[in-house]
Amino acid sequence: MNGKTAFLIGAAIFIGLVVIQLKDVHIAIGERAMGGYDGSSNPEAASRAEREAKEAAARAEAAASALEPQN
Repeated sequence: MNGKTAFLIGAAIFIGLVVIQLKDVHIAIGERAMGGYDGSSNPEAASRAEREAKEAAARAEAAASALEPQN
């Protein structure tokens, strides 16, 4: 097997992997657009996620204020 053949085989494998990855990304985008991810149609999960996000923001704000220099 010469260098050109090895390059063509490697390029074919690389292109195949790229196509597979792009297909997976497209499927994931489609699932999200169709509401196929957790919490999309469950109001309780959405409320819980909102509450957790607010709590995390409050903790981050408290940590940031604790790092400020004291006068």
